Amino acid sequence: TVPTGNMKSESTSDEIRGEQSTDSNMQQVERDVDDNVTAEVREQCEEEDAPSSSEDEEEEGEDDQDDDVQVSVGSGMVLKSFAVAVFATMVSFVQLNGGISNFIDAWSTGTLSTNNKTRKSYSSANELFALTPDAGTRMVLPRKRTSNMDFCLVAELDGTDGNCIPQPESSSNLEYMNFNIKAPLMDFVTSSYDLEYFPYEDDDASAQKTRRYKKGRALVYKDPPVGSYYVHRKDESTNYDEAVEPSFTGFAGKFINLSPKPVLFFWDGNEPILMDRILPYEAVGTSTFPGHQFFFTPEYDRQTAVARFFITADTKVMVYDPKPDLETLSAEHREKYLAQLANLDYAREYLVITKRQWLAMFPRPPPKHFMWNADYFFQEHSVETRETHFLKMPSQAELARIQSFEGEYGRANPSEPRPLSIHRERGTRKMTLRTISCSPRVFEIDHFLSDVEVEHILSRATSLKRSTTVGDNDFSDEFDAVDDTRTSKNTWLNRHDSPIIDAIYRRAADLMRIDEVSLRFSRHGDEFYSAAESLQLVHYNVGQEYTPHHDFTYPSMESGYQAARFATLLLYLNDDMAGGETVFPKAVNAQTHSGLQVKPEKGKAVLFYNMLPDGNFDDLSQHAGYPVKEGQKWLANLWVWDPFMDAE
Repeated sequence: TVPTGNMKSESTSDEIRGEQSTDSNMQQVERDVDDNVTAEVREQCEEEDAPSSSEDEEEEGEDDQDDDVQVSVGSGMVLKSFAVAVFATMVSFVQLNGGISNFIDAWSTGTLSTNNKTRKSYSSANELFALTPDAGTRMVLPRKRTSNMDFCLVAELDGTDGNCIPQPESSSNLEYMNFNIKAPLMDFVTSSYDLEYFPYEDDDASAQKTRRYKKGRALVYKDPPVGSYYVHRKDESTNYDEAVEPSFTGFAGKFINLSPKPVLFFWDGNEPILMDRILPYEAVGTSTFPGHQFFFTPEYDRQTAVARFFITADTKVMVYDPKPDLETLSAEHREKYLAQLANLDYAREYLVITKRQWLAMFPRPPPKHFMWNADYFFQEHSVETRETHFLKMPSQAELARIQSFEGEYGRANPSEPRPLSIHRERGTRKMTLRTISCSPRVFEIDHFLSDVEVEHILSRATSLKRSTTVGDNDFSDEFDAVDDTRTSKNTWLNRHDSPIIDAIYRRAADLMRIDEVSLRFSRHGDEFYSAAESLQLVHYNVGQEYTPHHDFTYPSMESGYQAARFATLLLYLNDDMAGGETVFPKAVNAQTHSGLQVKPEKGKAVLFYNMLPDGNFDDLSQHAGYPVKEGQKWLANLWVWDPFMDAE
């Protein structure tokens, strides 16, 4: 997140030479794909142009359009990469067997080999892993994102209404969207995945040679009208059918490097601040505001800007694209660049249909985990759990670290009592989720924690350190990751630290309707996997805060599953303070410009989603922790990933 000590950015352009700097307003970045493709691809792209989404049912070729593909950065066109699902496997194979063509041949014939690795497949949230050694050196292609994708080609529909796409039952606002992607790019997409999951039929061969674009159909999420959020309308003077504009003007800024070389990413404030290093064809993000300025430089020359970005209300996605010659790129870089271009075509269509930026990557399936509906304010959902409250504090011996998630701490047996049941309430416990925001989806759960559980969590508040805003950053040793964005202190609690922490994880899994096994760190060889992070315990003193930010991050293209933070569960541990509210400043409503504010209450939980039901990231999930005015604030949070955290 951009430091907020001085929100007014002052350009340092006099100190930075911009040999290839972009236009200061970044109105448009023209991308002529035909200049970057091989002669064979150019021949395929010569005759027919793309129909717009509104012309999908008109005959193709009826109207010719400009061959150039333009991306308006000023209008925030999303240019995010999607991961080549088998990138790591491809690199290993190419290194061992020489050549991308050999890789594709081995892929299509099922003889892909990477020196006696293990097969990795993903089927559902309740069965995350199926790791099985294959005989000899033979390896079954990882399915990864090939199963239950969120799109199919129109040719495979055969006159149906899109039945090739499974429609998740957890959302009533998913709709089918027709889109167009350049034929060579779509051919690349379909060839990059197991064709068993893309059984489309090509048209007549001669027609294929002249077809420039291919049509597809995808499930996308469209926001319902704000009036539908108000089932109970009490104030006759309020126009509930029209959303008010939020006074908060921040948003998620996304920065993409489409060059074959790494670049350094700077915030151009009073003094340039190094934010990150961006690898070729990768993206990073930060919360930003209109008026901010950023620039990219080469690694070897921090005084020369190769691209500048001036942030306006419409410039939410910034792209540096030097238009590399594909003939000179390595096979790895060429595949990544084509992936970016395919995502570009999809993002353009997505924005037109949904009026929302595509912040994820194409193709990205809907979340594997369950999502609660938020159809209207104060809608309630109920969940029954056997993970009841601890009413008495167990002894220190009973609270010893869990050595194994087997036996009594394995998968719960409904016919047996829960561990340490003598200290817990009997029977089951009913949890009620009350909808307090529909967009983003935010739910309030009273009495999620007992006083004993709160006391136990706080007793673990040892070795608190200053919170940071930097995760795995290549330059974290070069600059101070502690800034005015986040001024709290924190520590981490592992699920196996005690039976009480384990019970909280299990209760959270029940609340979110996720198999609790998915929230464990499971070891497979030298790698660890989990759908949940360790529980973060955070402490705020007077004046400390966490400025508006997003919990999601942009996965690397090398992440086959495109794993990202899916949901956040906040746990309030005290309420004897003034200030410290959790605020969602962009929450959609018809009554206030201030968004949604949640007052901390001891034992209460707040659940919100960082993703939309179609797999895109939700920019409206931006949230903040207001400064504490009196007393101190204690908070814990649990992040759940979809489908699970990558081992790296």
